[in-house]
Amino acid sequence: SRPPQARRVRGINPVTRRRRASRRTQRLLWALACSPVGNIFFRRLRGGRPKGSRIKEFTQRNLFYSADDVDAEWMANCIAGSRDIRNRFATFAYLCGSIPAGGAWRDERGELFDSLSVPLQLLHGDYGGIENAAMRAERILARAQQPSRSCSAIIRRARACVPYERAPATARMLAKFVELHFGDETIVIESGSPSQEDDILILS
Repeated sequence: SRPPQARRVRGINPVTRRRRASRRTQRLLWALACSPVGNIFFRRLRGGRPKGSRIKEFTQRNLFYSADDVDAEWMANCIAGSRDIRNRFATFAYLCGSIPAGGAWRDERGELFDSLSVPLQLLHGDYGGIENAAMRAERILARAQQPSRSCSAIIRRARACVPYERAPATARMLAKFVELHFGDETIVIESGSPSQEDDILILS
């Protein structure tokens, strides 16, 4: 039978335990985002002086564990992507999934997740505390049919952009996952030093 973590109550996100907005509210908010009002809102988000300052502030406040990791390369990619006004939908989709806290506007895809019959690797940042991150990760792994626990980990000093914030640690874990489940011995990742390995907490 399905584990207790996977049981659903109508209108409740089973992962965050928060009530989602009604379908009507979701549609109205998305329609507003697609209107000229949404267009103006996005233009304001990508603006600021100096150029891209609001993007940088948003990244530092909401996406990265450390403000010092928001470097010139990241900003150049964000500014280049924001030039296409159609990219506002990706931004709005992110906001709808994270505001209010816990993603109360996010559509539930739990049944699709539960139906996956392939190995699942989970790499999770430790923002909010290592114990809290481990608990949230365990809640997700408990729902998976084939959790790859030895290849799943909490990446220290990372938040929402783990592959960018901690690229070496992410690469090592991905290589481990591919080798274990697909037997690909052609992938070579240099082993990290003992201090680098401290960046990873395996969820075994």
